[in-house]
Amino acid sequence: SSGINAEYGHVPNLEAVDWKEWQKNLDERIVAHNHCSGIHGDQLWSKLQGLIARTNEEVIPIKTICPHSKPYWSENLSELSTKVSFHKAAMNRRQSPYNVQAYKEAKEAFSNTLIEEKNNWVRNKLEGLNVKDSMLFWKRYKLTFCKTEENFIGDLEDDNKNIVSEKKKKKKKK
Repeated sequence: SSGINAEYGHVPNLEAVDWKEWQKNLDERIVAHNHCSGIHGDQLWSKLQGLIARTNEEVIPIKTICPHSKPYWSENLSELSTKVSFHKAAMNRRQSPYNVQAYKEAKEAFSNTLIEEKNNWVRNKLEGLNVKDSMLFWKRYKLTFCKTEENFIGDLEDDNKNIVSEKKKKKKKK
């Protein structure tokens, strides 16, 4: 399920699956349905597919993806975002040097982690990219990371292996 439709809606979260639990659950189902000794061929295959489907429904969590989802977002970014909001509210209530400094530190940690997560997401996507998927990937990349007027894709990494996102830094090699 690697088509366009799989990118939107409800999809299995294969990264969050406990595969040992999945295997144990399937093994238990197979043992419980051991009375299938008289079934052969297509009927046996159909029965096995049903057991696997029920195991998948029970064990594999479902995640919701929409066109507005940030594919690089992680639990760590959520926690850092909450910290930034907390420190911003504290700073707005009282502009003490401690509150201002705590807000700046939280915001910097969030920004650095955000850049790192984006870079990791792009690298992971590029690892298995083939020609067929490349046009779709770059279209989504531009929509996710660039403003409309910045949709030029030149060099993707700078000398420090960071993803280049500013227009003035995007230049062609000569």
